[in-house]
Amino acid sequence: MNLPGVDDREMDRLLIMRAMTMVTGIYDIKREPRYWISQFESWLNSSRGDGDRLLRRYCMLMVAELWHHAPEQDPAKVRQTVERYYSNT
Repeated sequence: MNLPGVDDREMDRLLIMRAMTMVTGIYDIKREPRYWISQFESWLNSSRGDGDRLLRRYCMLMVAELWHHAPEQDPAKVRQTVERYYSNT
């Protein structure tokens, strides 16, 4: 589900940025936002429909909440954890 007038790509990027700030905190971003987007955008784009895309977004945000202000902030490791949770749904 997207905000009115927002396409999937824009919504994905907004949610990736939300996940990034959940993990890093707003003042301790160690990697460029573009790196976070590159780690998650293709994974979200590989969804098999609207329901699957929502499930992937939810898993991404759930894991980001668990990693909240973690010392390890590598987006690739966060994505791997998201993929593990997603594969178990």
